[in-house]
Amino acid sequence: MHIDITFKNIDPSDALKDYAKKRLTKIGKFIDRPAEAHVILSVEKIRHKAEVTLNADGVIINAIEITEDMYSAIDIVMEKLERQVKKHKEKAPGQKARGKKSGRGSPGKTGKEAQGSKGKRLFRQTHEC
Repeated sequence: MHIDITFKNIDPSDALKDYAKKRLTKIGKFIDRPAEAHVILSVEKIRHKAEVTLNADGVIINAIEITEDMYSAIDIVMEKLERQVKKHKEKAPGQKARGKKSGRGSPGKTGKEAQGSKGKRLFRQTHEC
């Protein structure tokens, strides 16, 4: 796993770097293929923010946590990331990940045309394999 760690408004310390890498390697056991992880550790007044972006198997997983202690922020963000990775791994191999709901028409309608919530006409194309 390739890991990049960025520090914003905080002095880079080897202890924080090693701690984040150690926690990410534990998540690496759930990933089959090589992955990239980008960790951003930042401080804004008393808020310590840990943000992790994981790119594994063509899927991008993000997690953010803000606390008053950097180590606890890293712990909590890694727990969030681990849950998301496990959830993604449990999905069926042929099943695509769902996107955000866009509010275009109602999902129960089929065909090319669906009526939007504001009376606009929206056109959909469905492709079945």
